[in-house]
Amino acid sequence: MPKIYTVSEINHHMYGLIADDESIQNIMVSGELSNVKYHSSGHVYFTLKDARSRLSGIMFRSHVASGIKGTIKDGDKVNVTGSIQVYESGGAYQIYARKIEKEGLGLLYQQYEELKKKLSDMGMFDEQYKKEIPRYAMKVGIVTADTGEAVHDIIRNARRRNPHVSLLLCPARVQGEGAAESIAEAIMRLNEEDLDVIIVGRGGGSYEDLFCFSEEPVARAIFASDIPIVTGIGHEPDVSIADFVADKRASTPTAAAELSVFSYDEFKNELSKYEQRLEASLQRQVTEVINRLRDYKYLLERYGPEGRLHDTAQRLVEMSDRMDRAMNLSIRRDRDVLASASSSISRSMNFTISRSRDYLSSASDTISRSMDIKLERSKNEVARLALLLDSVSPVKKLASGYSYVADASGRNIKSSDEVEIGDELNIYLAKGEIEAKVTGKL
Repeated sequence: MPKIYTVSEINHHMYGLIADDESIQNIMVSGELSNVKYHSSGHVYFTLKDARSRLSGIMFRSHVASGIKGTIKDGDKVNVTGSIQVYESGGAYQIYARKIEKEGLGLLYQQYEELKKKLSDMGMFDEQYKKEIPRYAMKVGIVTADTGEAVHDIIRNARRRNPHVSLLLCPARVQGEGAAESIAEAIMRLNEEDLDVIIVGRGGGSYEDLFCFSEEPVARAIFASDIPIVTGIGHEPDVSIADFVADKRASTPTAAAELSVFSYDEFKNELSKYEQRLEASLQRQVTEVINRLRDYKYLLERYGPEGRLHDTAQRLVEMSDRMDRAMNLSIRRDRDVLASASSSISRSMNFTISRSRDYLSSASDTISRSMDIKLERSKNEVARLALLLDSVSPVKKLASGYSYVADASGRNIKSSDEVEIGDELNIYLAKGEIEAKVTGKL
């Protein structure tokens, strides 16, 4: 009895047979596309056909960005590179595509890759040659067709971001024969103008339509430009050689305008913030300076020559007051002694009048001499103290030509050992003061 197989076993067997056939694991198949569907999952489904047969196909999302230049549609003549495999659940074989090229694009793509490698080897894509896009560009040149959506998008978005920006359009052909030379010439012409940045771009199109931006004249004109260049060519997936050479690449013409032209409203807001921060900073600095000046004034009044002279004068006044009080106290005591003696004499009237008179006369003379001596001594002491105070008086010393030297902190300098070469000193005179710097020491 023959063996009975399940459907899954047959499909799995066919899957193995085809998978083991290396001749169809990396092949290129030509045909016409039909039933092309870009699925929401990101995969692309299609049917490849010729005059007699059809072959189902799929390109997974991971290959779409690199495997399809531009877009594909029903009726396109294409070359599909991939592998033939069996879809086991459906029992059908199909081509799993890694690359889909339109017929005629193969040569263009080859030229693209060859030029890209050539310019890369020459260093034209290197970051060291990229010029910085000015942050506040006010004069912008535009290279694109003077008709179509691209130029309107660039102008509209540039004006929206900054109504004061100056725009200079140099029209160029951006498709077909002679387009590359036209674009290159426009770039060179704009380099003769006083501009901050140049936008080179156009709207979306097929791979063939955009190919002029991947030609050598355009690449060399961009590289030779003294003015920074921003490209905005086609849509996000479209990458031309001009994008590699440009100083900055934007995904679309609209994005190129936004990248090149700064927002005037944001600029005003930034200026307002800077102004507020500057005012706050200045206010803080003014407050700090006022506080420092107040501190310096206090220190000068407290420890400066005038303050010290005031303290000395105050001490002199206090010493004079103490001396006056001491002299008055001494006089009162002597008067009390005299009064007591007089009272004693009065109580001794029973003694002999002559003896009393002699004693009284002698006592009176003694007291008088004692008072005179004490008064003379007090006067001499006062005079001596006055001369001593007068000899050490800072005011007199300053008036007689002496000076008072202090360092920057107000400390009195008494010896050359207390200063160093280059120190700043203040010299106080009887009239005014001098700022000095130490240049030598002895």
